Amino acid sequence: MKGFFIALLLAFLVMPPGAAGQKQPPAPLPEQPKEEKKSPEVPDLSELVLQANKLSSRLAVLETKPAHGLDVKVLEKRLQKIEARLSEYPPVIEQLKASSTINFDKIATYKDIIRLNEEDLEDVIQPLTKAIKKLGAVRKQWLEERKQWQEWQSVLLTDKTLDEMESIFAGAQKTIDSALLFINQELQPLLALLQKSGEVEGKINRLIAELDALTLARRRALMVDETVPLFSWTYLSQLKQLTWFEVNRGVQSIVWPKSKYFRNLVWILVLQIFAALVVIFLISRYRNRMMESERWRFLARRPLAAGVVLG
Repeated sequence: MKGFFIALLLAFLVMPPGAAGQKQPPAPLPEQPKEEKKSPEVPDLSELVLQANKLSSRLAVLETKPAHGLDVKVLEKRLQKIEARLSEYPPVIEQLKASSTINFDKIATYKDIIRLNEEDLEDVIQPLTKAIKKLGAVRKQWLEERKQWQEWQSVLLTDKTLDEMESIFAGAQKTIDSALLFINQELQPLLALLQKSGEVEGKINRLIAELDALTLARRRALMVDETVPLFSWTYLSQLKQLTWFEVNRGVQSIVWPKSKYFRNLVWILVLQIFAALVVIFLISRYRNRMMESERWRFLARRPLAAGVVLG
């Protein structure tokens, strides 16, 4: 037993330092089998012919009835009108800058008129954006068709392929290229018009920014270093100008309903006017009877007021 312990002690002494703390290298992971790429499902010759005919039909529909359905010339005329209106304001702003008098009313009026062009510009940008998105979706569909036909071609076309099959693939590729070319031609004027609309929007923002800067500069000009007596024309003049400035700024911060809101509710106004006229007519017709009744006498004396209130 003592000999066993002595041998074990000698083994520890002979063992090189650090050998006891060395870790065994991890066993290599088993290689996972590589997944084989599945070849795309390919149709037979008759199905290829039908698919090619469908492509030709879709191209014919695309060429006769554009996907966006927009009259680009009408939108161009609207944009030209907006540009023509905006071109009138740079000289006006220069005149306001050169003027020695302060007219906040004019500045506020010009800003409101310029902002009206934003609504007209939105009527151009909104249909343009929808049309471009619609054409983009159609273009994506044709690109997917091209990818699918290329996959079929890589599987089916070999050295022993029939001439008919080669002609089918060539015709399908020609149809897809024609469709993509047509879509690109339709997209070009829409994208150009949308880019021009962005430039017009930038002009509107610049004009409003110039008017805001002019307003701020004129407001700072009202601040004098010396104290003005309370009961003096100078004080009253400055008070009037500052008051009008704050009133105009408050009015501009109000969110007014757009014209579309009134167009949607015009039938309610017509109905109220009709009801008021009916009430006035009935009170006028039976006015004598109503005058005899103490309960309805106040209505008989004021038919117009009653019609407006009850209508």
